[in-house]
Order: sequence, then C-alpha cells, then structure tokens
Amino acid sequence: MNTAPFFKLYGEYISNFDKALKLLDESCKKNRAFGELVREFESQPACANLPLSGYLLETVQRIPRYKLLLQDYLKHLPEDSDDRLSSERSLELISKVAAHVNESFREVDNFKKLIEVQKKLVGDPGDGLISPSRKLLREGELLKYSRKDIQPRMFFLFTDILIYASAIPPANTTYKVIKRIPLHGMKVIDLDDPEVKHGLQIISTSKSFRLGTNTVEEKNRWMKALNDALFEHEAMLQSRERYRAMSVSPGQLLDNDSESLGSLAPPWLPDNCVSMCMMCSVRFNLTKRRHHCRACGNIFCTVCSSYLAALKYQDNKMDRVCQTCYDKLTGKGKNNPGKKLRMSHPHTKKSVSKLRSAVLEVKARERDCEISGYLQMKDRRWRKQWLEVAEFALYVFEKHEDVSAKRSISLPGYLVIYPLPESNDKSQFCLTHPGTGSVFFKAESEEAAMRWVEVFQNAVKLKSTT
Repeated sequence: MNTAPFFKLYGEYISNFDKALKLLDESCKKNRAFGELVREFESQPACANLPLSGYLLETVQRIPRYKLLLQDYLKHLPEDSDDRLSSERSLELISKVAAHVNESFREVDNFKKLIEVQKKLVGDPGDGLISPSRKLLREGELLKYSRKDIQPRMFFLFTDILIYASAIPPANTTYKVIKRIPLHGMKVIDLDDPEVKHGLQIISTSKSFRLGTNTVEEKNRWMKALNDALFEHEAMLQSRERYRAMSVSPGQLLDNDSESLGSLAPPWLPDNCVSMCMMCSVRFNLTKRRHHCRACGNIFCTVCSSYLAALKYQDNKMDRVCQTCYDKLTGKGKNNPGKKLRMSHPHTKKSVSKLRSAVLEVKARERDCEISGYLQMKDRRWRKQWLEVAEFALYVFEKHEDVSAKRSISLPGYLVIYPLPESNDKSQFCLTHPGTGSVFFKAESEEAAMRWVEVFQNAVKLKSTT
C-alpha cells in the first residue's frame, strides 16, 4: 500500500514507450551489428519466439495485472480478515494508478499492433510503420480491379497512409508491399459500376483504382473508415476545406472538378467497360486500339487521344490525353491544337461517317431507365449485352460505358413470352414480333428474368393503350 503511489512512475515509462520502440527499430536498421545481436537474442529458446519489443511491453502490462490480482485476492479473502482493509485500500490506490496510465496503455496497444503489421509486410519502401502519431484503423482483403484483371489485395488503413500488398505464397501470412499512398489529398467515391460488385473508388495524387467487396455492409464499413480517417487527417493538417464523400462516376469526377484534372492520378476505366471510343464512337478492333487518357482515365482511339499535356501528378511530365482534357489543361481549343502524337492509324472521313450513320447517338447509363443491366441476348447467337429500357424502347449496347447504342427496339407491337414453352430454364424469355422475328434473352437468375419480363410487359401495355 505504501509503494502504490510510486507506480505512477510507470506513466513516464509508458509515455516514452513509443519513442523507445522507434529508437530500437531505427538502431537495428542503422547498426548492422546491433541488429544481428538483437536477432540472435530473440532466436534463443528462452525468448519463446517473443521479440525484444514484446519484453519491453511486459513492463507496461504489470499495472493491470496487479489490479486483477488484488481483485481476485479480495474475492477469496474472508470478511473478517486482518488484511481486508489494507487490501481494499491498496486496490483503490492501484486503480487510480491504472486510470492514470490507461490512456498511455492504449497507445502501447496500438504500437503492438503496428509491430505485428510491420512483421507481416515485406519490401515496404517507406520509413517503417512505427510512428508516435500513427494508428492502425482497419485491415482486410479487397478485390482490386485493374485495367485487364481482378486481383485480391490486402489493405492496411492507418491514420495517415493506406498500404496495399499481395500475399506471399504458400503460407499467405506475409505480404509484399505494392504501394504506400498518403491520405492527404485522397478522395473516396461510392462506385456505381455493374462490373464492380459493391464497389468503391480511391483517387489520390499517386495512385487511383477501383475496389470490390463481398457485401454492401463490408463496403459501407470500409467507406466509413476511409472517410473518417480522411476527415481526421485533414483536420489535423488544418485543411481549409473539409473532406466530403462524393458519389459520381470517374469521368464525371474529373469533368466537374477542373482543379483536380491533372493533379490527381485518375482511375483507369477497365478495357472491358467499352467497345468503342468514348469521343468519336469508332469501334475497337485489332487495328483500332484502346488508349487511356492520363488525365481523366477514360478510353479513346488513337486519334482522339493523340494530344500531349503536362500533368501535375507526374511532376509536369508530358503525357497522352484526350482532346477534351487537353483543352481544359492548356486552355487551347480546336483552332490551336498544340502538340500531338504521331498517329499510325488515323480515321478516314468515310469510316467515321459510316460508323455514325450505323449507331444511335445515345450514351449508356446517361438517362433514367425503367431497368438496365447485362443480359445474354440472342438473335443469331448468344452474346452478353448491356440493355436499357427507357421511354418504351429497348437500347442495346456492347458495354455499359459505350457512348453509342448499337441497336434499339421499339417495344410496342412486340409480344413477351415467358416462360418459354419448350424450355425448363426459367431465366430465359423472348420478345417476338410478326414482322421482325424473335429475340431471346437469358438473365442470371429466375428472379432477374421476372423483373425484366415485368418491365417489358408494362412498356408494351402502356404504349399500346395510348
């Protein structure tokens, strides 16, 4: 009881615990002999695979253990014991000491987590994870959508940085760091893309990409954690403008925010989202290839992305951009086209005019629809198409980001057949017309097919009764 007040000295030890860990980590990196000595000590059987930092933590954990020991002792102590009064007084004193160091202990617990994460990560190009102001906020596996494929990646969110890494086989318990992204200047967007399940989008000055989650709840948890971290980080930096979440598409984000254009690395639209140039509508093939604008991230043909502009996020390096972004970045218009790339396959007037006469100048996902989504569609053979029903017409697109529809069907006069009489597949249905023949559709499930059939039937009835 007499020594209990002196336990407050542990507060000094705990308050400097983070500095001690950082000094130990830096010393092991800078002094090879010292680092080898520490690793040799930790490899001894007596250490039981516990690192030196773990033994430093043992001292911090003594105060809570003393409190638990006294509480347990009092439970088994008789009421008339001579030790009861002094034991109760000791518990009261040690509880005050525990409250005194509790906040510092929480900081120590955070540093323990940082140490555990740092042991998992390999090849981190940064200055290590140990920092007095850094806390681990969230970690978990997400699906990262790149230009051509989907990769599972492990993400670690801290108060000032976001790290993502790939698992190292065969154990998959350690991770190779791919990118360390500062939170300053980052934006998080609720992604509306049918190809990305429960998606969100990260946009930053160094790297931008799309992420998918398994459930809506998981997406919401990650978005909340990211938004809270960004808000707190900007508040700490005394930012003039508060961070607020945005819910727009990649192209809309950079089109509407001219200050961000060229300053933030744009998320590249995946190749499989479009089948044509997003400016002139020319269809891509073996000779007419896709090119990403380095300013907005959208996909264009060789001609429409043949301009060069300086981009701030690339330290003002000249890179390929589309005509629209070039005009915004340089202030030059068509009368002063500026520097262009050499074109290997320019469009001819004949090919462009033929294309534009063959397609509908209607952009996918740009208007209110009764229903939209990908279906398997068959007139000659089965093909996956993006379909939209609007104003009693069916618009058919190759991909959901196409700027022109490849076909439209006016629904009046058609008959909806569901279920198909000679098929047991309840996910298939048909539109038929006496003069134009039949078009078959296949949805992902019976429930999805019934939703499409209901919209088709309502559109036909509404049109035919007016």
